[in-house]
Amino acid sequence: MKLSLIIPTLNEEKYIERTLKNLKQIHSVEHEIIVADTNSKDRTREIAERYADTVVVYDGAKKPNASIIRNLGASVAKGDVFLFQDADVLLTNPDHFVAHVCEVLDQNPKLVGLTAATRVEPELETRADRVMYWIVNTTFIFLNNIFHVGGGSGECIVARREAFEKIGGFDEALPIAEDNDLFQKLARIGRTRILMELLTLQPGRRPHAVGWPRLLWQWQVNWFSMTFRHKSVGSTWEEVR
Repeated sequence: MKLSLIIPTLNEEKYIERTLKNLKQIHSVEHEIIVADTNSKDRTREIAERYADTVVVYDGAKKPNASIIRNLGASVAKGDVFLFQDADVLLTNPDHFVAHVCEVLDQNPKLVGLTAATRVEPELETRADRVMYWIVNTTFIFLNNIFHVGGGSGECIVARREAFEKIGGFDEALPIAEDNDLFQKLARIGRTRILMELLTLQPGRRPHAVGWPRLLWQWQVNWFSMTFRHKSVGSTWEEVR
């Protein structure tokens, strides 16, 4: 089983090096690291080319969004399993993380999608972060492991290649809530699960920049709109660097 780790980027020079160094600790699973870049204007690509196996740059006519860039990365991937993560995300104990993902998929043929627990890095984490990400992780337990309707976020999205291609990848008409949309579609053709024993860490840029009340409102409005109208409310996430 070969794993393709796919990272979408846009002006991520502050975080991309540590993210790629984190993935370079993987040695027990055959894998490739792909950076799909949205024509960054900073040093993102220069840094990525030192560590990634492949760096692909978007040059399409459509206004890019996360779905388009993730699909771009998937289009050049050679793995049997895709792991999408955000550019500022760290996998805790990355070698064990991906080995466990592959083991779970190997032992459960009906599983087509996985995600992991997430939290803000301990040195940056606030009390609000701890509470809110406990709620987020618990919500994904219900959506995936109990109700089997699917749910996940961009910190960690794992999909079997065959299933990903069967559902047509990320919906490029959804600039927001595309991650949950993908999980809902995966859950219709197989099983999805959150692995609470695995953890991703991220700096909490968006909740710290816009505040938890506003971010929760954005998440909820877009989730309901995507689920029941198949439309995103917003046209893009505001850039937070």
